[in-house]
Amino acid sequence: MIIEAKQFIKQNFSPFIKFLDEMFPNTKIVLTKLKSSKTAEELYAESILLFFISFSFFVIFLTTLLSAITLNQAFALLSSLFSAFIFSFLISFIYILSPSIQLKSRASKIEKELYFSLPIFSSFISDKTPLHISIKQFCETNKEYLLAQELEEINKMVEFGGVDLITAINRKILVSPSEKLANILTGLASILKGGGSVSEYMKIKSDEIINEYRQKIRESGRKIGLFFQIYIIAFVIGILLFLILTSVFSLISPIPNLLLIQFFIVCIAIPLLSIMMVILVKSFLP
Repeated sequence: MIIEAKQFIKQNFSPFIKFLDEMFPNTKIVLTKLKSSKTAEELYAESILLFFISFSFFVIFLTTLLSAITLNQAFALLSSLFSAFIFSFLISFIYILSPSIQLKSRASKIEKELYFSLPIFSSFISDKTPLHISIKQFCETNKEYLLAQELEEINKMVEFGGVDLITAINRKILVSPSEKLANILTGLASILKGGGSVSEYMKIKSDEIINEYRQKIRESGRKIGLFFQIYIIAFVIGILLFLILTSVFSLISPIPNLLLIQFFIVCIAIPLLSIMMVILVKSFLP
C-alpha cells in the first residue's frame, strides 16, 4: 500500500518533486555518500506522503482535543488545520534533511576517530610493502574503526573491481563523508602519482593530526576550567548566599512560601544546573 502511495505521489506530484530537487540540490550527493539505495525522488515522495499522513493525524487529534476544551468547533477546526499544517511541514522538512544529518554525524565520528586511527594506519605503511596490502592488513586488524570501514571500500575496488589503487582512491574521495579524510586521501593519491614516499607522507599527516588533538585538549581544558569557575562562583556560592540571606531575612520579616522556594532551589534547580554543566563540559571534549 505504501509503495502504491509513493508511486501515486511520483506520478501526480512530479512538479513539486522537481521543485524540491531544485531546493535541495545536494540530496543526490548525500544519498550517494551514505550508500543509500534510495533515490532523491523517492525521498521527496516519501516526505510528501509523510506530510499527508501527519496532517490527517494532527487535524483529527487537535480538532477532537480543542473541541473538548473550547466547546467551539469552528475555532477548533481552524486552529487544528493551521497547527497541523505547521507540524506536518516541519516533520516533512526534517525528513528531507535526515540524510544530511546522518552524513554529518558519520563525518563527525570519523574525524574524531582519526586522532587515534590515522596514527595506527600510518604504522602499517611501509615503502617496501604495496599500499593496498597495508590497507588490507590495517582493515583486518582494526575493524572497530570507521576509518577501516572506509578504506575497506578502496581495498574491495582494487581486489574485486579490477581498478588500480589511484583510481580506487579517487573514487573514494568523491563519496567520502568526511572532508578531512577526503583531503588526506587526495594527498595520498598525489603522492602515489608523483612517486613520492607514502610512509613519509602518512607520518607527516599523523604528526599533524596528533598536534591538532593536543591543541584541542589544551583549548578544551581552558574552556572547562573557565566554566567550572563560573559554575562555582555564580551558581554554587550564589545559591548558598541566597539560601543563607533568605533564612536570615525570614527571621526579621516572614517570607511567604520560603521553604517551598528553598526546596525548589536545592532539589530541582541545583541538579538541573549540574546536569547542564556536565553536558556543556562533554561538548567541549575533543
